[in-house]
Amino acid sequence: MTMLAQTEAGTLSQAAKRQFLASEGEALARCALRDALLIHYALPPQVLQPHVPFELDVRDQSAFVSLVVSRMDGLRVHTGHRLVPWVPVSPVNGLLFNVRTYVRHRGESGVFFMRQWVTGAVLAAIGPRWFGLPLARGRMQHGSNREVAGMAGQITATGIDASARLSYQVIDIADASNIADSATGHIANADDVAAHGFAAVDSLDEFLLERYVGFTQQKSVQRRLAIWHEPWLMRRVEVQVCDEGLLGLTGTWALAARQVAAHRAADLEEVWIGRPTCVNGEACGTHWSPRG
Repeated sequence: MTMLAQTEAGTLSQAAKRQFLASEGEALARCALRDALLIHYALPPQVLQPHVPFELDVRDQSAFVSLVVSRMDGLRVHTGHRLVPWVPVSPVNGLLFNVRTYVRHRGESGVFFMRQWVTGAVLAAIGPRWFGLPLARGRMQHGSNREVAGMAGQITATGIDASARLSYQVIDIADASNIADSATGHIANADDVAAHGFAAVDSLDEFLLERYVGFTQQKSVQRRLAIWHEPWLMRRVEVQVCDEGLLGLTGTWALAARQVAAHRAADLEEVWIGRPTCVNGEACGTHWSPRG
């Protein structure tokens, strides 16, 4: 990929960074995300919408849900004190699995976190309290970016949902010319798909990867989180997913979904997470404060 193409592909990230600095000034938390694997499903919007409290962001008349597993390292929070601006929260480092979909709210596109599982007890405790994230403890196994084909993992819920799990294995590097662009089964043009590199502008890869706003709902409170990182450097892969019982905890949408793409992503050394902002009106004053 040419340097020009890389610059164009980073436009959304650059714009998100400018907006983040203008609105946030400083992140509430920072971390690194490593060994990320993203598995994407497409389905009819009318099937998914009842499970999502925000308007769906669709492409080619399809809605999308992504499964994202990664390793979180170096999480630290901003104290606001000049002498000790950042405090590490090392016990929360560990594996993170989230089920997210793509939404729009007040003209802004982002992701909505449907459910999340994490191996760290501290993050499972502070995530819902500080950010309104739908986090729960889980048991996870996940490979690393040193592996290519053959990388495998498993996520298992705990507590009353302990029988629910999801298993996956990377079986090959994908041929970009044979990637379905949507639930309609249309084949993406290889010239529009980044087989290994940054997501091409206006491609399905960009639609699925380059999102810099997160939305959550906890009880009746809906929140917005500003997020920033460098653009994802990725490659398309083929992933076999089996034992999808864990997805049933997020609704019945998976019965109508089909896998259309998957990405292995390079490590992100710096991810910024902003302060949560309530976006749903009267409930903001009665159910939410920055520290719960």
